[in-house]
Amino acid sequence: MRILGFDPSSSITGWAVLDFEGGVPNLVAYGKFSLKQKLSTTMKLRGIEAEVVSVLDKYIPDQVSYEEAYVKFIKAAMPLYRVHGALILTVDQFARTNGLGIEPVGVNVNTARKQLGISDKETARVLINKTFSREFGKEDYDITDAIVIAWFAFTKIKTGERKEVRRKKG
Repeated sequence: MRILGFDPSSSITGWAVLDFEGGVPNLVAYGKFSLKQKLSTTMKLRGIEAEVVSVLDKYIPDQVSYEEAYVKFIKAAMPLYRVHGALILTVDQFARTNGLGIEPVGVNVNTARKQLGISDKETARVLINKTFSREFGKEDYDITDAIVIAWFAFTKIKTGERKEVRRKKG
């Protein structure tokens, strides 16, 4: 099973592709993209769409998960909700266009870390570095959160708490 995780934000969005064979995760690919702050809202959303389609097209996941939006202040909420909307609609459009049964699933990253036995972002980064023999730095929290999100989504599918959505054949 291949899961693509996103940690979306209005400035930097991290992503990671994990393959699970026999319950063991394999980090296939990862990255992050950022958009120029001076772009119009429309151009930012188009940029997000282009980046997300590029990743989807290259790795064709069985499932997509993303960090649910959590903000304390309404002024910060609007740009983030726009990014989430663009991400969800882009995944849906890609799935429909390509005959795939992908439906994006929102994940609370703090809950994901807690249920995976990880206390915080830094502990997650260290664990991921050890697990996948990588050297992610503190500047890579967007990527390591995307990995946590994908990993957690797999555990929910594995335990039956979330239904696995399989690609349609033919």
